[in-house]
Amino acid sequence: MNRFKISRQADLDLEDMWVYLAQNDSLAADLLLAKVLDKFPMLAQFPKMGRSRKEFEI
Repeated sequence: MNRFKISRQADLDLEDMWVYLAQNDSLAADLLLAKVLDKFPMLAQFPKMGRSRKEFEI
């Protein structure tokens, strides 16, 4: 399995997302964060999967 590293900025973004969602429903925030984190190993193994989106290019 390919390894991956979550950047500090990505970690902060995920935390901000969780805090925002948890204001109304901490269980939903936990579940969504778990779903996002669950996708990282697959993305590390297949980095070209999915579609490129121009609005998210750096």
